[in-house]
Amino acid sequence: MTKAGDENQIVKTLAYSWPEIWELTERDWKFDKERYPNYPESGTDTEKFYFEVRHILFHLTKHIGLIGTTLENIDHSKDIHNDESSDSEVIDETSVKLLLSVIKLLQILSVPEDDARLALMNELNTKSSFNNSAAQKIDD
Repeated sequence: MTKAGDENQIVKTLAYSWPEIWELTERDWKFDKERYPNYPESGTDTEKFYFEVRHILFHLTKHIGLIGTTLENIDHSKDIHNDESSDSEVIDETSVKLLLSVIKLLQILSVPEDDARLALMNELNTKSSFNNSAAQKIDD
């Protein structure tokens, strides 16, 4: 979506390794009263858990909605290939935020970093195997 050579949010994020992204997300995205005035700091672990999951789901919904709104607006645009448009930047930046929100959700759900990484790799391998076998059938 972005022009070649542009330094964007995705490039900056992907400059980190998976363990670094995981650690930075865990370290820098904490739930407390200062950042979230309605956070049940003195509540039970269950209350805290539900607040955190709900809040991350709000972020996921917001990010998906922004991407959808941007793409829907492009559908109504006369010049959808306008390189000067900020639409691709919005989609790129929001996609990174979406990814980080998913990582934070995994952390809240107590999924170990190695398990998340292995599940991601397995999913990528499954998709790659599926795509390769589908391409093979087309070639046959």
